[in-house]
Amino acid sequence: MGYKHVWLPKKFGNANACELVIYKSLPLLSEKVNIKEIKEIPNDKDVLQLFFTLSDKERFATITKANINKKLAMSVNGEIVYVPTVMNEITSGNCMIIIPKSTIDR
Repeated sequence: MGYKHVWLPKKFGNANACELVIYKSLPLLSEKVNIKEIKEIPNDKDVLQLFFTLSDKERFATITKANINKKLAMSVNGEIVYVPTVMNEITSGNCMIIIPKSTIDR
């Protein structure tokens, strides 16, 4: 399998700053999720916060525990849209990601 890459805006809406993410491996966890809540971010109407819960909580806890202080790419509709740094193990399965509104429109 070859390397893949994606350019991510450092701050959505700022076309001059991007982050390059290069990855090679298969997804650690792939799951269709039901969005529990969607919020607009004050002062940045081009992005949304999506809140959801993963059903495989144990697997997600294992992944987050193994990746503390590392970046973990998350994709929506097959496109990497969020690459947060894991700060601690997440055992609840509850997640929040920030994505461009245009991701939802597809």
